[in-house]
Amino acid sequence: MIPGCQSCGPNGLYCATCANPYYNSSLNGTTCSLCPLQCSNCTSPGTGSCGGCITGYDLVGGNCVCTNCSICATNTSIAYCSTCSGTTCYSCSVGYYFNSTNNNCTTCPLACSSCTSATTCTTCNSPFIYISPNCVCNNALLYYYNPGTQSCTTSCGSIYVNCTSCTGQVASGSVSSTECTACVNGTYLFNSTTCTPCPPTSF
Repeated sequence: MIPGCQSCGPNGLYCATCANPYYNSSLNGTTCSLCPLQCSNCTSPGTGSCGGCITGYDLVGGNCVCTNCSICATNTSIAYCSTCSGTTCYSCSVGYYFNSTNNNCTTCPLACSSCTSATTCTTCNSPFIYISPNCVCNNALLYYYNPGTQSCTTSCGSIYVNCTSCTGQVASGSVSSTECTACVNGTYLFNSTTCTPCPPTSF
């Protein structure tokens, strides 16, 4: 009797078919070995060898990836992991991306509702709009980026003191390209960023 064998060959000398979740692991059919933990059936113990998966896992490219966030977070010890195979995290919950450098799920930039990296957004939080690959303030609705608060504002004066109008579109987390274009009376524009008081009038 060969453990894990479903049907034997003539005289019972070898296993013709291994039962799930086992696979034939020897050339002469004398050994049935267990498939990787998440596989319901497989052809070998290697990556990409699964033919089906146990409950809670989906088959993706021959691998069984977890679709249960709590299971993944427990198995991988990575908070917010949403798809995984064993202890390997493949992707993270919405609002996070998998950071291979730190091996964790990292929060997306403030403007992004979803992202694939610290610099690549896929969807945006309002009032930011998506212009690949970033989330930018909607200048058409007179929103401008405030680098101090990392948010969009309709008040140029909250970005640059004494500024009455501005232009520019910028992704959250980047160096601001918003520029002041006009200042309040009694000041003049200097370097597109500063409304400087006018010098006293000389008589």
